[in-house]
Amino acid sequence: MGLQHLSLKTRDLKATERFYTEVLGFRVAFRHRG
Repeated sequence: MGLQHLSLKTRDLKATERFYTEVLGFRVAFRHRG
């Protein structure tokens, strides 16, 4: 069991992504273009 999907609303996407990947160890599997 684990986290399968995460959707966030943030003012600073780069900082938020850095926190989730570098601090929490998550990986980006898909990035929506838009």
